[in-house]
Amino acid sequence: MVRRKAHGSVEARQALNLRRRPRQTGKGHRPFTCPLCGGVYRHVDSFRCHLHVHAGKTQCHLCQRVFSRRTRLNAHLSSEHVYRCELCGATYRHIDSYRCHISMHAGKTRCHLCGRVFSRRAYLNQHLRAVHQVEPPDERRRGPARVL
Repeated sequence: MVRRKAHGSVEARQALNLRRRPRQTGKGHRPFTCPLCGGVYRHVDSFRCHLHVHAGKTQCHLCQRVFSRRTRLNAHLSSEHVYRCELCGATYRHIDSYRCHISMHAGKTRCHLCGRVFSRRAYLNQHLRAVHQVEPPDERRRGPARVL
């Protein structure tokens, strides 16, 4: 029994493993035909890009839109699915960067000794050690900072 992965068909993955063939068809060479939809391609690179569509590698994981090439998917992600801060308008491509930014607005990255604000909690911890010679509080214990 052949198992299929959720992101694409078995046939598409198998077709991506092409044997060595000419990079371009010409006289005496047959074109590359997609076994899944019948599309015909003259260049092996175009054929490989097309097979990524069947393998699910060009589908947006946020809105399920399918693109003809991965580069177009990446352009879509960076222009359509950005995380925008409602407080200051800053935009982020990655959710982790956005969450770090939001923690700055929430005061989680402000030094309780001098009031300086940092973009990341790690930078605040580094500041506490270097400038104030204080070990940052352990967030799991919620205890006070210890002097080094």
